[in-house]
Amino acid sequence: MKKVFTLAEVFYPVEQSKKFAFTLAEVFNPAEQSKRFAFTLAEVLITLGIIGVVAALTMPSLIQNHKKQTTLSKLKKISAALGQANSLAVVEYGNYRENFAQWNADEALEMFEKYYTPYMKIDKVEKGKKGVFAYLTDGTALYFFRNWRTPEMEGWYNVFFVACLTHNACKALNETSEQTINKSLGVERFILYTNGMLPSYHYLSGGTRAQAIEDCKNGTSKEGCSALIGGDSWQIKKDYPFKF
Repeated sequence: MKKVFTLAEVFYPVEQSKKFAFTLAEVFNPAEQSKRFAFTLAEVLITLGIIGVVAALTMPSLIQNHKKQTTLSKLKKISAALGQANSLAVVEYGNYRENFAQWNADEALEMFEKYYTPYMKIDKVEKGKKGVFAYLTDGTALYFFRNWRTPEMEGWYNVFFVACLTHNACKALNETSEQTINKSLGVERFILYTNGMLPSYHYLSGGTRAQAIEDCKNGTSKEGCSALIGGDSWQIKKDYPFKF
């Protein structure tokens, strides 16, 4: 039955409050009191169901955002380490650096040992088939290579780093050709310039964000994915071609 208040109870709330006071029996027997305010099994199950649905909808997005932030954090750390090494090498040797032949692992090793090894925390340096692998102490790695050159080019044109977020990402890198390297970039591997900077689509041929997305997705340019992140001010936006 519904509780019906008398006029006395309405106009004298003190009297009304007495109706809801605990008796001594209720104080010393809380199990009896708790029965008055307990949820039914159906209510508990409905609440848990709602929580489960909300979690199922939000967890994938939260996990993906966490992976994106982890990727950016590692990439920034590699970029900073290369930038510092490059600056220290410039102080010691100046801005000019000797040319070395395309896809030549021996010459790449010589250049890396001179300009980078002394200034970075490296566990191991290994010569690959066409470039050099360097495994850093923080679990990340680098692949140093020169893909092509023309006679009129002086200086370090077309010399790059592949920044690998894990040692295994570099160990699994296929050096067969420029095309195979391009198609492996964008998730665990990214192109950086020799001073550690990310490319930016603003300065590449085409110069548009749409072109950078296409280059990243199709592997038509080694700089596509990195240029997209760099052009977006170190962000991995929702339309980035790959999932994390």
